[in-house]
Amino acid sequence: MADVSSRGAEFDLEKDTVTFENLASIQWDVIVIGTGMGGGTIGHQLAQSGMRVLFLEMGEALKPEAVQSTSFFNKIRKQFDDDLKATELKNAGRLNEKITVAKDGSTFKRYLPLGSGPGGSTAIYGAALERMKRIDFECSIKNFDSEKTNIPQKWPLDFDEFCQYYTRAEIMYRVKGTRDPLDADDIGELPPPPLACKRDEALLKTWVDKGLHPYKMHVGIGYIEGCNECLGKVCARNCKSDALTDALTPAIQKYDAQLLTNCKVLKLNADKTSAQSVLALHDGEERDLSAKIIVVSAGAIGSPGLLLNSSSEHWPNGLGNDNDQVGRNLMFHASDFFAVWPTKPSSLDGPKKTIALNDLYVHQDRKLGCFQSVGVNIEQGHIFQYFTEKLQRWNWPLKNISLQLMRVPAYFASFFLRNAAIFASIIEDYPYEFNRVKLETSSKFGVSIEYRSSAELKERTKLSRKAIMDLITPCKSLLLTGADNLNFGHSCGTCRMGVSEKNSVIDTSCKLHGMENIYVVDASFFPTSAGVNPSLTIAANAIRVADLIVEKWPDLVRK
Repeated sequence: MADVSSRGAEFDLEKDTVTFENLASIQWDVIVIGTGMGGGTIGHQLAQSGMRVLFLEMGEALKPEAVQSTSFFNKIRKQFDDDLKATELKNAGRLNEKITVAKDGSTFKRYLPLGSGPGGSTAIYGAALERMKRIDFECSIKNFDSEKTNIPQKWPLDFDEFCQYYTRAEIMYRVKGTRDPLDADDIGELPPPPLACKRDEALLKTWVDKGLHPYKMHVGIGYIEGCNECLGKVCARNCKSDALTDALTPAIQKYDAQLLTNCKVLKLNADKTSAQSVLALHDGEERDLSAKIIVVSAGAIGSPGLLLNSSSEHWPNGLGNDNDQVGRNLMFHASDFFAVWPTKPSSLDGPKKTIALNDLYVHQDRKLGCFQSVGVNIEQGHIFQYFTEKLQRWNWPLKNISLQLMRVPAYFASFFLRNAAIFASIIEDYPYEFNRVKLETSSKFGVSIEYRSSAELKERTKLSRKAIMDLITPCKSLLLTGADNLNFGHSCGTCRMGVSEKNSVIDTSCKLHGMENIYVVDASFFPTSAGVNPSLTIAANAIRVADLIVEKWPDLVRK
């Protein structure tokens, strides 16, 4: 078995005489397409039950030297050079293919903040692992755009029953934190994190003294000696909880699962009621890989693309798409970033991703979501990156010169912000059928995005900004985000779960409507997006679906 004991270990299948041809000759119990939070978690659970599991991952495993030397935030070089940026993105564990986005009347190509490689986007996420609220499952807050949105009356899952899977996911992903005093359902006891840096402890005390309800946010960070939190980048020390460290690696080492990297699944081969195999491309060679159960976990952007591309005589509009629902109801989050200063300068040594506030989760009968620390210090590279990404959309002869000139204001801005804590809001996006993922055959990734910002979301963002800055006084704050505050890293909802085939793609077991053996297990399943980070809910749902699969297919369990 390949060595996967450390983050940077490279999966060398040929060294272990496991070839693409060998894998294609096996009838697998389960093929899992994608190794992020959804795929990694469900694959681990099914392998643990005794099922024979094959993981297929489009990205490549990172070499140790790439992980240790590459910091996406701190090594910003020649941002206007697409070839160089693509290489650095790849070495940083990120998807390095641009995706076409048609947003609010303009069309552009951009790199999305998605992971690529074992662990998927969890390799580069911020490790915030918060539970959704009861009101999120019950959809009980008045919707101010009810004639246009596609919000269900409630989730087709019971919140109280789902909580057991939250608990199991928190254990699996080593979540630390303290209870949210405003959430009566947050009754679990998590291991406490260490003391935050003095700046953050000072902010916490200021807000408690004011009568607010901050708590130590729930994070998957081990805080081993010398921990740098590794937020937004790969952790080379297995300190940050992610799908590679906590799911994929033990599935391979303990439960004999197999992994094939650099493998792009082109389509699922299926008749009207079940799938027989997947067509996969590895090192330029195409082969069919067969399994009794196929789990699609390519993410809320990739999974609908794969289903749509799996058209056939049985499914002329794409697999599971007789009602034109695959890819629709795309949601993100609206996220504003704020610089926040404590009332007195304090040390920055120590943990910085530490504080969450839900005092505005519901405000004036509107859902404004969570307000939480991001955990990174503002540096010149961050600001320069921000400026260059804005200027990238310009198409004029002096663009490259302007990009270099941005280093000067970036330097002075970083000096001004050096003692500030950076916080982010997480504002729920509502589902609309016109926001969607579509096929794009000219794209290497195979899909494009269509998104139209609703007036309602813009109004709620405006309300959120004012409410937050009023709430956190006497601490000074500065809004760092412009009009475009869509968080492309939190995509969800494109294969939504529901009871009826007319307005959903998968049933409550996350099985494709009408199909016997195809499951979609990632952020695609969300009926609504809630106002918290999606990662823990993805993991909890993956554990839930694994239990249902084991119950439905007991003959495959070989304990």
